[in-house]
Amino acid sequence: MTAYGGDFVDIGHRIKELRERQGWSQDQLAELLGMNRANVSNYERGVITNIPSEIIVKLAALFGTSTDYLLGTSTTSDQQKQVERRSNTARNERDLRKFLQQSDVMFDGVPLSEDDRRRVQDVLTGLFWEAKQMNRRSR
Repeated sequence: MTAYGGDFVDIGHRIKELRERQGWSQDQLAELLGMNRANVSNYERGVITNIPSEIIVKLAALFGTSTDYLLGTSTTSDQQKQVERRSNTARNERDLRKFLQQSDVMFDGVPLSEDDRRRVQDVLTGLFWEAKQMNRRSR
């Protein structure tokens, strides 16, 4: 078990949760890992807690998450972060498009054409992502 934020997170519980989310049986996961089902069952039940690092890395790759999430040092899986990012991105783009369509956006007193509105949206979207990347680097 690994301590994170005062709570104990069991790697076996995370493995089972992610396996079930994928819709895989223990046999299927065992086959993907190149081992027998008993090992997977023992990992999930916490009978085996000293899981080899290469297995943890394989599990993270199979589940599309980080080893930190499996080990309990992160509370959000990479899959959840990607879903949140996609949702935020879609929402931001939708809000920008709505703003440009509803607003009387003009240049030199002339309303923008539909093509110009799309170009403005593309430029603002690019600037948004550039700023987001710069914020990540500065952390």
